[in-house]
Amino acid sequence: RSCSTGSYLFVFSIDLPGRTAEALPDSAMAAYAADGSEVADRKDEARSGPSVDDGPADVSRVCVKSWLDRYCEFIAVHPLKVFAITLAVTLLLCSMPFVLFGSKAATLDMGLDAFSVRGNLIADRQVSFYAALCQTIDCEGRQEGNEEGNETGNATVNATGNAAAPVGDIVVAFVSKDAGSVLTEDRLPQVLELEQAAAAALGSPKATVLSKLFPNYPSASNLPSGLALVEKLQILAEEVLDTQNADKLESVHFDANFSACQPESVLVTSTFPASDDTSMLPQLQVLETADLYLTFWIRNAKPGTPLERWFRDERTAQIASDTLLVIGVVTAALIILGVMTRSVMLALMGMLAILLAAGVAFFVYRMFVSEWFGVLNAFAFFLLIGIGCDDVFVFADAWRQATELHNIPAEDHAGRLRYLFPRAGKAVMTTSLTTAMAFFGNIVSVIPPVRLFGIFSGIMVLIDFFLTLLFLPAVLVLQQRWFGNSHSNTCSVLKGPLPGHLRKTEMILVTKIIPPILRISPAIVLVCALLAAMSVNVAMQLPPSTDFHQSDLFPAHHNQRRANAVQGLMKDTSGEFVELDIIYGVVAGDSGDLNNPASKSGVDWDSGFDIYDPAVQTFTLDFCSALLANRGLVRGISACWAQHLRDELLSMNASFPSSSRADIDAAIRPWHGLFATPEGGHWARIMVTSTAPFSSAVSGLRVHHDRFEELLEHWNDEARSRGVDAASRAFHTCWQWSYMSTIEVLATSTVVACCISTAFVAIMLSVTMRNIVVVLLVLLHVVCICTVFVACMVLNGRKLGVLESLSTSLLVGLSVDYLAHVASAYLEESAEKGRGQKTLAAVAHLGGSVIAGASTTITSALFLCLGTITFFTELGWSIVGIILLSLFATMLSFVSCLYLFGPEGTFGALLCPPRCSSSSIVVAEERLDRGVGEPANAVLGKVELPVISKKIRWATGAAACILLVAGTVVCLALQLQEGSTIQDEAACPDLRELEFTFEDYLIAQNQDSYRCRGFELIPPTCTYYVTEVEPIVTPGLAGIVHHMILFATEMPSSTCPFTCWDMPDARGQDAAWAVGGGTLQWPEGFGYAIGGSHHALQMHYYNPSLDDNLVDKRSGLRLKMSRTPPQWQHILTNIIVGLHPLGYLEIPGGLMSRTYVAECSPVLLGNVTVLAHAPHAHSLGISISTEVYRRPFAGAFSSAYVGDVGESPIYDFNYQTVHMFPAGSERHLMPGDTIRVLCSYRSISRNHTTFSGWGSEDEMCMTFLYVYPSAHVGSANCLAASASPL
Repeated sequence: RSCSTGSYLFVFSIDLPGRTAEALPDSAMAAYAADGSEVADRKDEARSGPSVDDGPADVSRVCVKSWLDRYCEFIAVHPLKVFAITLAVTLLLCSMPFVLFGSKAATLDMGLDAFSVRGNLIADRQVSFYAALCQTIDCEGRQEGNEEGNETGNATVNATGNAAAPVGDIVVAFVSKDAGSVLTEDRLPQVLELEQAAAAALGSPKATVLSKLFPNYPSASNLPSGLALVEKLQILAEEVLDTQNADKLESVHFDANFSACQPESVLVTSTFPASDDTSMLPQLQVLETADLYLTFWIRNAKPGTPLERWFRDERTAQIASDTLLVIGVVTAALIILGVMTRSVMLALMGMLAILLAAGVAFFVYRMFVSEWFGVLNAFAFFLLIGIGCDDVFVFADAWRQATELHNIPAEDHAGRLRYLFPRAGKAVMTTSLTTAMAFFGNIVSVIPPVRLFGIFSGIMVLIDFFLTLLFLPAVLVLQQRWFGNSHSNTCSVLKGPLPGHLRKTEMILVTKIIPPILRISPAIVLVCALLAAMSVNVAMQLPPSTDFHQSDLFPAHHNQRRANAVQGLMKDTSGEFVELDIIYGVVAGDSGDLNNPASKSGVDWDSGFDIYDPAVQTFTLDFCSALLANRGLVRGISACWAQHLRDELLSMNASFPSSSRADIDAAIRPWHGLFATPEGGHWARIMVTSTAPFSSAVSGLRVHHDRFEELLEHWNDEARSRGVDAASRAFHTCWQWSYMSTIEVLATSTVVACCISTAFVAIMLSVTMRNIVVVLLVLLHVVCICTVFVACMVLNGRKLGVLESLSTSLLVGLSVDYLAHVASAYLEESAEKGRGQKTLAAVAHLGGSVIAGASTTITSALFLCLGTITFFTELGWSIVGIILLSLFATMLSFVSCLYLFGPEGTFGALLCPPRCSSSSIVVAEERLDRGVGEPANAVLGKVELPVISKKIRWATGAAACILLVAGTVVCLALQLQEGSTIQDEAACPDLRELEFTFEDYLIAQNQDSYRCRGFELIPPTCTYYVTEVEPIVTPGLAGIVHHMILFATEMPSSTCPFTCWDMPDARGQDAAWAVGGGTLQWPEGFGYAIGGSHHALQMHYYNPSLDDNLVDKRSGLRLKMSRTPPQWQHILTNIIVGLHPLGYLEIPGGLMSRTYVAECSPVLLGNVTVLAHAPHAHSLGISISTEVYRRPFAGAFSSAYVGDVGESPIYDFNYQTVHMFPAGSERHLMPGDTIRVLCSYRSISRNHTTFSGWGSEDEMCMTFLYVYPSAHVGSANCLAASASPL
């Protein structure tokens, strides 16, 4: 027999001593004769005795009734017993989780908190850190990996190690509906109206900007208009952007583009005090005016407070209300089941089987997988309804077709079941196994909710398949017994066709729809191939998501969704940089249940970490100094336990490093970053503020993460090389790294899951269909459906976030279903038929089931779309898109491919085992007669199929392959070319001269004003070599333009001039000029390397006469440069030496003079020459000296003074410039040199202590050294963590 039929009967091979085959009773063979003459031939063969191939005559092989045959007879005789037993067992299993676990049967989580990576190294580090934190300090309410921070009200842990005290504020934003500015004459009164409405519910605002705009606030009278309003807004913008006012204006927000140059904002906020009374919050959500809407969120609210619970409960209530949609889904599915099966009983019992399958699946899931049950698991039930209804349709059609198309008597229940199981059972098995395996492909995901969704969905599909085999046959027999023939069913809504006739749906398909499709099948195949090839390029452009948030659960008009969007528009006034922790004494690992996102990990303490070891103390101190020196990565350190321990010990007149346990225990403070473990040891954290912007994209976070990883690996290796093994296992962590990994994993795990799902599907199709040609056609269509769907997401502006990742992971499982149905039906047809007849018969047999199943799934998805939870609605639309694509691909492209290229005879059939063997249990194949009833056969026979020549078929196949392969290659090449073009456009232009200037700027009516402006003139990947720095000063402003400093920054600065008493985010000084200075020209053949950073120009205007009409037409710095580098020996760079801006410096008030020293050793790879220097301090600085100390010989214990690399005995903050050493008097530095920067300060004008910092009211102590060759400079930073008084 041909293996391509794919029908199986399990038979037994037994020895019958003393009996021959002809002695076998006729009744033993008669059971097989219900469906055709082939069994009769078998019986005749048995009666004629064994053939020559059967072996010795005394050992006979016979095939007796299969288990399936016995099962069919048992159901036919005892359908009610089978129904009752199956129902009782499934109900028992459904109740077991609640009986065994009670209220702990499931941990429901309907939020998105759990959508974070878990199980990889980055996640393990974060989980370990928070587990250690929560075991050693009170951090109740701290959420692991919570990206919302204070804005969502989650308690944070401050430097003291204690939970930060919650302030509890409600921030109310007034936002334009049309993205226009709210700071206009007609809209500001509306803002005030909304604020007063909010104040009626919340009380008076704590902070509001409206008091600065309305003269009679809170009255709206006398609001300035025209230029007067613009001037007020410009003054307000100056205050907001003034770096000294950042803390004062922390509660006032505008959008990120608000500036004095553009005093416009689509939003403005006011801050109100929070309270435990939440009854007024619902009324705030509906407040709006004609042009504005109001949105609000909480800040610094402690978890568990009524205010925080209200926001959380709102999400839960919204989800709970949307789950009621399942009633509509079940009702709609019941209606469709009733209409398509024409049986109310079958519709009700089919839906009961689906519901029971969900219950049994939950039992299996709870017992063997996890107790956690999330929003995705609930969503899986909607998928099951569509899949389960599809199985019901296939069984009902096969049961009906046994009588209507194959003339099996309606009362012959066993005969109809023997027809049903090989046909419908195989089709359902094929689709169920492939769909389940596709869902199981999500097991590879390291995002627990996605992984658990895949497991739960796969289990539900498999349970539904087994319940279908057990439950529905008994229901079909009971329906026949109780209500009679299907065409006169007294429990039917509609009358079915007479026996031997096609249903109306099938009739329309085979007579009206399929023939026109087959006539143009070559064109359909070519168009679909072209579409798939074009989709490849588009699909590959799917960008990763930048964020996902709890508010994604809500529709766009909901308050929480609006609040999150508004916060993304605001200008950030605090927390601008990523803060991370470097951990010692904890072994990274996650001992929690990875299949339970709510599971907490224990802590594996590193017993080898010993804070009492002096070598550990010294090494950590060196490491902290190195961190501060790395200004490309580190902005500051808020807690370094070794530094604090040193300071505490020295203040106690104890030595450092120390091995005295008594002294160290007395000096330990929790806020220093040292914590005792339950086992009697210690663990430590170094709290670092990085240079990574808080709002960095994933790619930017990855760059910073990898650089920190490289830095930690270097210092861990350094610890091992020094023999300090206890300090060689440090790791770094922060929630941003986990967030970054989550977004990255969404992309990679989606691709991997799709690939694994496709591989599973290929294996299952090969096993069940056993025809390589059909399997390849199915897989090709699955891949094309996935590609086209992803391309549609890209064209729709979607990004690869949680929703898109989930939708993509569903692609394989949902797209293969209908393809497998039609492919299975095609292979079920007789091998003697041609591909055209087989294609038409396959559509006639299962086309109606495919359409009915698609209708049910789409209906279920549409009910999801009616919900208010965006998570459900967007998934619903995604499923609708997937099902429609799959349906069209099946009925158009796949049917056309079968008609043109479908296998005939045994072509493409895979080998299968022999039908019978001498083993006790063997598999034999019994092909049932597939003859169609006369009327139906006449209908199919009357369908005129187009004749397509072999040449056209071959040409179509070749063209389709060329389009798929060549088209894909061309699209990929175009994408690569586009990327190359972008790179070419970003290539470094041949710049010879750049000007960094202020133009037409009205100088403030102040004696001293410091203004900064950002520039993006140099591509960040380019390097140029400055040969000359020329000042540009507007005529008449000599002396007023006091000094100019061009400095590099990590982040872009505003291009609109803003007040900057300090140099915010400074990374290095690239050029400078001050009053009295002239053009700075580097020696011939030298060049200062510039580039790789953003730039800002600080301008100091000195206006002692307080003139109010001074306009700076054009002042700044002109840099002459070359793209061509000089000889490597003559490339200049700068080294910053001295005290880190955020290091420790404490200057008491009232001092006439005090000198502090900061000491460091620059990282040099060879000797360098110091060509110039630029000292820098703030307004208290009076002198700066930079000295060099060198060991007189290798191994010397101490260093000796060898000279200076810059001397400024009279330093004036208002006269800063670059001082070049005269030719022949340049200074020299050697590897191993130590530099001491001595800064003297006069604080007699102040009565308070001054500390180090960025602001001009703070102080600095550093010198910029311009040295060459740059190749000998290992680090551009040599900054100490503290400065000590002499």
